[in-house]
Amino acid sequence: DVLDFEIDLFIGGGAKYFSKRTDGLQLVDSLLKKGFTVIHDYKSFDTNTNGKLAVLTADEHNPKVIDGRGDMLPYSTEKAIQILNKNENGFFLMVEGSQIDWAGHLNDINYLTSELMDFDEAVGKALQFAIEDKETLVIVSGDHETGGLTILDGDINSKIIKSNFSTKNHTPSIIPVFSFGPGSDNFTGIYENTDIFEKMLQALGIISRKENHPNRKYLAPK
Repeated sequence: DVLDFEIDLFIGGGAKYFSKRTDGLQLVDSLLKKGFTVIHDYKSFDTNTNGKLAVLTADEHNPKVIDGRGDMLPYSTEKAIQILNKNENGFFLMVEGSQIDWAGHLNDINYLTSELMDFDEAVGKALQFAIEDKETLVIVSGDHETGGLTILDGDINSKIIKSNFSTKNHTPSIIPVFSFGPGSDNFTGIYENTDIFEKMLQALGIISRKENHPNRKYLAPK
């Protein structure tokens, strides 16, 4: 899919799914032919900011923050913004704190809070840019809740949280959406989670025509 769509940059684990595939395909070679620079150390793409970029940070999964992942997520967020911001027409960037979900499945509050704090650092990088840029919309949300987490008590000074999990699976809890920047007032209230897609289209100036054109997801404005 990465080869079929015109994206400019992606960063994450899973290098073996590009170079050690059971079907024998060497997708790193395919990326190079598509004009990508492919590197494996997220700290080394400071100077490689021209053209398409693929940063494969681990053979499979990246380690946990508490196991030494470091600042990969906030650092990569900041550098990705710097690279994509070179486009005069703007950019769309998706950043995921994926292991927050994993920690919920394990009912591990220390794992969860460390991943959430790491994600918070990444959000901070995006907000810092948006505040200075004044033309960027930042949206923060999740696709679901995991673990049925309840905060029972805590102490911010001693950094202790007393918590309870009710399941190791996903739950139907309502997920908050936080937003900042132009168009952020469209992300208030309660609505279907798929409406976030429609609201993003509107923010991008793309008009959704689902009812009039059932066979098309959206149409670009004239």
